Amino acid sequence: MDKLSYRRWFNSYKNIPPATTPIDNKKTIMYPGSACDFGPLWHFAEHYGIRRAFYIDYMLDFCTIPKELNNINRDDFAEDPSCTKGYRTVQIKDFQQNQEKDIWDEFYTAQIGNSLNGAIYENIKEHLPEYRIERVDFIFPWFFGPYFYNWKDFFHQDYLTSNVCYYMSGPANAHCFRVMLRRPEGDLIELFYFKTEAIQTYDILLRLGYQINVMVIQEHGLGGFWTPFCGRSRLYDVARQNNKFPEYLFTAEGHTLWPGYTQAEEPILIYRGQFFDFKRAVCIPDKQYDHHRDEENTLFNDHALPKVISSLVRAE
Repeated sequence: MDKLSYRRWFNSYKNIPPATTPIDNKKTIMYPGSACDFGPLWHFAEHYGIRRAFYIDYMLDFCTIPKELNNINRDDFAEDPSCTKGYRTVQIKDFQQNQEKDIWDEFYTAQIGNSLNGAIYENIKEHLPEYRIERVDFIFPWFFGPYFYNWKDFFHQDYLTSNVCYYMSGPANAHCFRVMLRRPEGDLIELFYFKTEAIQTYDILLRLGYQINVMVIQEHGLGGFWTPFCGRSRLYDVARQNNKFPEYLFTAEGHTLWPGYTQAEEPILIYRGQFFDFKRAVCIPDKQYDHHRDEENTLFNDHALPKVISSLVRAE
């Protein structure tokens, strides 16, 4: 199949055959509309064993991407074996020794590595000082499989045709980074930053076999005024269509739960690295719930959940 025919076939990314088994057993948290909110990452890494995080926010520029990398295609790197694997390692800043290691070539290191420092390095240094940055990788779309040629595949078609895409951010500015963090105990956490659209990115990750164990949901301006994440939302519908539901929702107080989920713990405010000033609660699914039936949403408030405490529970 030539490239043009392949792209026509791929017009619907749903032609990707869904994975029948998990891609690995690494516990994973996903956070749509994340900004640099490290509170949930730290909380679930330390208390639930999370070792991979997908942070997704198309409104936040994690770095300045050179024009040469906008709308980049896999074929552009056909002669570069180090990029065909799906990533290139960029500048690493070692805070302990105050040294910089330039691994990529000078141009891309200057354009990507240096501008990345303020968005990621400094936030991690401030909020997660005991986590050591091992390296940062610039991720290409084909890291997630040969189906993907550019980041446009990670944007929902309804978003691309909306006014929100015009005024907010589209595929031309999309990018992704992976930050490898080493905990004091020695194990690694993969932290992915996607500047893509969360609904389609979630669908792709589930189809590829990534198991999302924890989903952080709250409304940050209704997804840039495009679509919400809570309640009977598009995000919930992705899980329903794939029949793959998170083990836990970490839901902001006053927000609507996904159907079939109930609160399991008291709401907490994570002072460590928390960016948004919301108390959140761990919620779990009812294994017997029929997600194809029509039922009103459960409201996450004191009326639906009378055991929600009014005083603050501090998570250290």
